[in-house]
Amino acid sequence: MPTISQLPAATQANAGDELPLSQQGSARSVSVGSLLAGTQPAIITDQGTLLGRTSLGPGGPEPVTVGTGLVINATTLSATGADHATFAPQPTLEPTDQVVLNSAGVPKLLNLGLLRGLFSAGQNITIDPTGIIAASGNGAGEPGFLVGTAAPAAGVGNTGDSYLNASTGEVFTKAAGGWTDTGTNLRGPQGPAGQAGQAGATGAPGAPGSSTSITQAPTVKTIAATDLVGISQAGADHSITLSNLLNGETIDQGSAAASASDTDTFWVGQGSSTLRVQTLSALWTWIAGKLPGYQAPVTEVTANLTLDATLAGHLLICSQPVTITAGIGVTSGFACRILNVSSGNVTLAGMITSGGASTLPNNQLADVNAGSYSGGSVVFATVSGGPAAPGQPTGLAVGTVTSSSVALSWSAPGSGGSASGYTLNYRVTGTGAWAAAVTGMSGLGFAVTGLSASTGYDFEVIATNASGSGPASAVVSTTTAAPATQPPGQPMGLSVGALTGSTVALSLTESN
Repeated sequence: MPTISQLPAATQANAGDELPLSQQGSARSVSVGSLLAGTQPAIITDQGTLLGRTSLGPGGPEPVTVGTGLVINATTLSATGADHATFAPQPTLEPTDQVVLNSAGVPKLLNLGLLRGLFSAGQNITIDPTGIIAASGNGAGEPGFLVGTAAPAAGVGNTGDSYLNASTGEVFTKAAGGWTDTGTNLRGPQGPAGQAGQAGATGAPGAPGSSTSITQAPTVKTIAATDLVGISQAGADHSITLSNLLNGETIDQGSAAASASDTDTFWVGQGSSTLRVQTLSALWTWIAGKLPGYQAPVTEVTANLTLDATLAGHLLICSQPVTITAGIGVTSGFACRILNVSSGNVTLAGMITSGGASTLPNNQLADVNAGSYSGGSVVFATVSGGPAAPGQPTGLAVGTVTSSSVALSWSAPGSGGSASGYTLNYRVTGTGAWAAAVTGMSGLGFAVTGLSASTGYDFEVIATNASGSGPASAVVSTTTAAPATQPPGQPMGLSVGALTGSTVALSLTESN
């Protein structure tokens, strides 16, 4: 038996190629396709593709979760910068601290101390290594005067400059060896206390005060928004206008009420701005008296409409075959009525109907109610009046015509209820009585037979269902064909010839 290495090499492998296989001690063959069935093919990706672990056997790439500050958009992994939110805050800045900068599109680190090199001191200005900016005098070789709140730093100022420590009053001068305390203190001793100032002028006397007893004040019968009301605020007497006092009151300043009852009262204005008291029982009596005469608002619908909360309680009269959709504004408790008076069907979208159909036939009424329950939300339309009679068939047309038959076809009604059958009528043109060629047929075509040749006929078709018959279609007319052969005409010129005891000779001419 040859070894594998002695076999000729295959140029390609197909699913139908077979391989030797040992199965329970017996040598068997298996196709390449059967052997590899159920195994995952090798995953080959372009360089830079981000995947998790891959397997040669069953399984696949594992999902990769990116951390804070990264986002995967389609096939692109990008940084969002949001990772800085997790960094510890830095309370102070040091020259050795680093920040991230963008250098020609490349992120780099920058020591804060290097920012010092971005600035240069102008004339009469110095910047020490710690970043303090100070006035330095008139320039090198020209004495200047510096002021600070601490002892001068060694690198500040030029030779011959003077420096005043404003905190202590000490004066320093700068020589080649650095700053030297001159021993002068410009603060000096504290001076004596000054004399007391003169008293200010006495103010004008105030208006006469009112009586301390409100019962002794004059009584008014009217009050205006600009009138003042006395109040005590923080132990002192003040006044406030009536307008500001009333506008400052809000309902949340009141005490919480108990359960409502008929004796509860509320403010009401009756014929004027004067506030009067009304009870809930009186309010309910007024509402109850209005209910018997309440009329629901009526809205005519001539175009497609989406129901919302503003149409709750409305009677929607559809004068056109439109589509009415239950929108997101139809929430639990919503109710309205839809009446179809158009010549076609009204489509009810986004709702369940009592008859299962998504259409409301003409001259039918639907009550729409929405509710929420443990299983979710539902919008239900109850169609009243039962199925409607079908509408008028359309497209009645004449097909093949012979001397004794006429084939006709038509289309189902586009309005009303579904047709369960059709009645095809015919009559001789010019007569008034119709005869039924067929009744109760379910197809959309029929050939009328037994007609007279060369005769004009009228035809109409009527759709029917369990609710009755719809209107008849438009009338079509046609004339049957002439017969294929004509019978001979009447013979002419019949005459008697010679007579014998047993014979009579006759003669005639050909018929016309």
